[in-house]
Amino acid sequence: MDEAKLHAQVSAHLTELAVYIGSRPTGSEGNHRAGEYIQQVLTEFGWEVETQRFECLTWQAGEAHLTGPGPVFALTPNPFSMAFEGEASLVLLRTLADLESVGDLSGQIAVLTAELSQYSYMPKNFPFFRSDDQQRVIHLLETKQPAAVLGYLKSPLFCDADFLLPSATIAPEFAEVVQYLDGQTVHLSISGRTIPTDGYNVVARSREMDGPKIILCAHYDTWFDTPGALDNGSGVAALLTLAGVLDQETYPLELVFFNGEDHYAAPGQVAYLSDFYPDEAAYVINIDGIGAVGKHNSLALFGDDPFLFDAAYRVQEQFPNLEEVPAWYESDHTMFVQQGLPALAFSSANAYDLWNVVTHTHRDRFEQVDIEKVVEVVQFIEALFAAVG
Repeated sequence: MDEAKLHAQVSAHLTELAVYIGSRPTGSEGNHRAGEYIQQVLTEFGWEVETQRFECLTWQAGEAHLTGPGPVFALTPNPFSMAFEGEASLVLLRTLADLESVGDLSGQIAVLTAELSQYSYMPKNFPFFRSDDQQRVIHLLETKQPAAVLGYLKSPLFCDADFLLPSATIAPEFAEVVQYLDGQTVHLSISGRTIPTDGYNVVARSREMDGPKIILCAHYDTWFDTPGALDNGSGVAALLTLAGVLDQETYPLELVFFNGEDHYAAPGQVAYLSDFYPDEAAYVINIDGIGAVGKHNSLALFGDDPFLFDAAYRVQEQFPNLEEVPAWYESDHTMFVQQGLPALAFSSANAYDLWNVVTHTHRDRFEQVDIEKVVEVVQFIEALFAAVG
């Protein structure tokens, strides 16, 4: 398929996902609409399609307000937060040492600032990877039991139904004002509702499945209240476009559209692994966060497969703007790497710069994605299959 047609297909898929459907948290209405769209496209291309269903929790946001001397601050309730309504004194905590040295926090509102509020916290029971430093903070908070936890960020500080403390996020522009409330009594209200629901992965298999399968994957869920263009509408658009150009008669392919990478419990990934046998797979290609405007695409290699990696390096010579980057583990390839499989992970170079600034926020819109760079990844994977043979 020529580049213009690839461009048109990628653009159409991304428009459907990030503009018409928008936010797609696991188990939500938007999430189900996205799953239906993916199934429709795959069926039209002649793939054998199945869904892997699972039970999960989703969240209906309420409101959060902080009232003290002076103005009323509108906060963002963190998804899955417990409700709270009451008065308590604010305690600002800037460092891990502050949190370790402070005594019992019951009856007080802990406000995480500075180094304690740089990034969203990984869910404490996430099955595939965790941050030791963040686990330490979570453990200390649960031990010291504040009435609620607040923090400064452009996206939710916590998104975890297993974190059983009320929590909300303060917009960073209010940080300077809120710090003057340290030690003062304020009124805090947080509302929202956790809802049992279900979701599903979409799995497509080629007609030719002799030999170990090659897994190509991208997650189609998002965080709450984000259109999810870069995370991960661009990856899904690339994989749907590949579904129309890869030869099903030649390669034993399995395309997996995961549902849960941005969910605290990764339910889709857990469901997939419940019936997965590593010896049935050759290698994995994961696509997550490609095509960021102003950045190059990136490729990271995992495991040991000299033949595959040599082919990847030879193909990379055709794409000089695609950067090899060190191993990173914050996506779906990790669960396969942990099973001993070789993997290639495509993303955007220096993607950490986008966390909580674009990705996981309402800013993650269509215009954050460079369609030509998404096409670049599609073409790279096409060329890789031709090189591997």
